[in-house]
Amino acid sequence: MMQTATLTKDSPFYHADEIKAQPATKKSNIYSYTTRDVQIVRMLEKHKAMTAYVIGNLFWPHGSTAYKDRLKYLTQTGFMTRYELYNQGNIALTVYGVGPTAKKFIPDLEYEEIKDPLQAVRYAAANRFYLMLRQNKTVPEYSVMPGYIAARFNYAFVDVELSFTLCIPRPADNIMTVVQAFRNLPPSDSRVIVLASSREHAVYLASELERAGVVVPVRYTWDRLMAEAKIDELFWAYRDGELKRG
Repeated sequence: MMQTATLTKDSPFYHADEIKAQPATKKSNIYSYTTRDVQIVRMLEKHKAMTAYVIGNLFWPHGSTAYKDRLKYLTQTGFMTRYELYNQGNIALTVYGVGPTAKKFIPDLEYEEIKDPLQAVRYAAANRFYLMLRQNKTVPEYSVMPGYIAARFNYAFVDVELSFTLCIPRPADNIMTVVQAFRNLPPSDSRVIVLASSREHAVYLASELERAGVVVPVRYTWDRLMAEAKIDELFWAYRDGELKRG
């Protein structure tokens, strides 16, 4: 399967111009799967797609690279599907989803093939967002959703419950469609975080939403901050035509 997507060029998450789904290649009919393998697929069943980095951080000891060989085996046997995103012929990002073989071993598994590369990217980004909160000792409950509104998070502090919506537009998205998605948010979605591809993309989105009269409170972040920033430097507001921390 080959799908083409126009994605931003400056991001550790989305530095790609096409996506390939890698078929299972192992010919043996004798497969061996562990409890952890099943746990990974159950996580993918719920949250759709993850990068190798996220899977490794969630299911292997910190600093371990053993997950790479295991993920290779799981994709070779079809237990997981590997999506390779390319930029100028080089692999830029690997995203994993549930594979067709998993259904044979887990009969109640709800397996759904990911067909839209941009949606696979949004799913993976939502899970990376989750991992960052988890690493900061905050483990929220959340659900992934199709489209620009990629996920809804709910988590509690000692005495405060907080919920917010995560929106992940990409540069290839039609801006008016993104604006309409904001207008369609239910009143309960009073907090929105936008994960843009870059600071420049965040400024562009903020200015377009302001011009369109969208009044939902929004905080902006972008891919590089997700990879590098401390959590207290992660979120920015758009005021007086520019992004300001807070």
